[in-house]
Amino acid sequence: MAKGACIAVLNGASSSGKTTLARLTRDVLGTHAVALSIDDLYAALHQERRNDWSLFLSLTRILFEEAASFGREGFDVIVDTVFERPECRDVCQAVLREFRIVLVRVDCPVGLLAERERMRKDRRPGLAADQARRVHEGYAYDLSLDTSAMPPAACARAIAELLRR
Repeated sequence: MAKGACIAVLNGASSSGKTTLARLTRDVLGTHAVALSIDDLYAALHQERRNDWSLFLSLTRILFEEAASFGREGFDVIVDTVFERPECRDVCQAVLREFRIVLVRVDCPVGLLAERERMRKDRRPGLAADQARRVHEGYAYDLSLDTSAMPPAACARAIAELLRR
């Protein structure tokens, strides 16, 4: 196992609150932690780049390789992503095999996902509801969080506590 680093992987539908929780958890953990998001990788692409499954899987691999690099340097890492298909988890496990991985389910009711999606205006309508139906299927989680039932700060503290164990 690498240099004492632990990697938390936050999986959930778009607009479930993963990015907020990842950043708050980083802040709770302190200067030895980083928050990484697949959305940041999309933001780095040219705006005319067509999105498809091949690109998503490539960015997923890059995201987990980035997490592994930080982990090897001794950082605790909070990764914000979506396991769109089982291959995403396969990539996660393969790339991060040398680390302790904590898998966190981030969820909330579909109606709230749709409302958050509308407020963001940068998501295809219906994306969050579509993802909510499938992104958690078949995964065993170390922690499950409903962002409609707990304040973000409490969710972040729960993730940080799990990483500290």
